[in-house]
Amino acid sequence: MKRIAGALFLSVFCVLLFAQSAPKKILTKKILDSFIQNYDAIDEIIRDNERTFALVLEQAMSNPSRDISSIVATQNISKETQNALKKQGLGDNGFEKTFAISVGFTALTLDMLLTEQYAYYDQFPPDYQLYLDDTNTQIQTMKKMLNSEDLSLIFSRYDELAELFEFSEEEM
Repeated sequence: MKRIAGALFLSVFCVLLFAQSAPKKILTKKILDSFIQNYDAIDEIIRDNERTFALVLEQAMSNPSRDISSIVATQNISKETQNALKKQGLGDNGFEKTFAISVGFTALTLDMLLTEQYAYYDQFPPDYQLYLDDTNTQIQTMKKMLNSEDLSLIFSRYDELAELFEFSEEEM
């Protein structure tokens, strides 16, 4: 009986050890309010750090099982950049929060575009259907990098973010 209990404990421990935990929640309504209110200054800071932003994006897409927090943690974000983002109301780890908002908005936008395409799925040739399915997989991967509550918060402010990112339905 002790062996069974020991084996069961070891099995549960291994499952818990190797189970992928959900990404941590990093956004709040207040953070999103600050992002929207101070977008021009934040955009300038990110443009000054475009290479780092691109490296984080590359890491995110090549390591889809990792969440945004763990990916950003591996990058050397300068104190100057973090302090500048903090001054814009993003608190600690402002780069991570900015990246999460950007990825979340992009994933939601692509998901909406793809949903429109799926309405005509049966009319497309098989190779285009494969393209849509691959795109859907990439979108779902992007969504999994974010906490579901963070993604919902981004979605709740989607129209305001679309205006800031100068994205309109006419472009779709």
